[in-house]
Amino acid sequence: MSREPDRQPRDAGMTLVEVLVASGLFGLLTTMIATVAIIGMRTASGLQVRLDNSSQANLGLAAAGTLLRSAAPVDGVMIIDATSTCVTFYAELRDDGPRKLIVRYDAADSALEQTTLPTATAGDCDTAPSGAPAVRTLARGLDVPAGGIFRYFSFAGARTSGPPVPGDELGTIATIDVVLSIQTVPGRGDDTSAEMEQRIRLPNAREET
Repeated sequence: MSREPDRQPRDAGMTLVEVLVASGLFGLLTTMIATVAIIGMRTASGLQVRLDNSSQANLGLAAAGTLLRSAAPVDGVMIIDATSTCVTFYAELRDDGPRKLIVRYDAADSALEQTTLPTATAGDCDTAPSGAPAVRTLARGLDVPAGGIFRYFSFAGARTSGPPVPGDELGTIATIDVVLSIQTVPGRGDDTSAEMEQRIRLPNAREET
């Protein structure tokens, strides 16, 4: 009596349903991984922007503070013009003698800028300087806070009128607060902004008696 050889089990392969299920699971897993990667990249990008904005604000505060502390009277006048986004004053810069400085916010570039002029050259917060003045950018990527960038205080610590500060009160300015606003979430409105502030006492200011 002959014996039939043992039959090996036949590999039937994957059915169409199994292929479709595997493809669906693979697509879902790929989508999840891609979503997590995109969120991570956006978070990293947002963090970098916030760090850059904070660095710019710190640079702006430091530069503005250095310039304002150099303010010095020329013929009894120190502060020439004072608005919420601009201040014009005389200053002693190194060994070059007194100069007229304008520190202003340029809305077109979202930047804080310094303009240096000879003392006799026309130009202030409301009047464009004549000639070809030296202009230097102090910081970029800034916003103007609701109360303005520059806030002025008298020797008694009281807030001055304005801004713009009236001419008869310019000589009473002893302290200037510089406030810069930065966006903490890129592409969002003012509700996501943060303010950085520095109080600057003018060492050469003299109270009139």
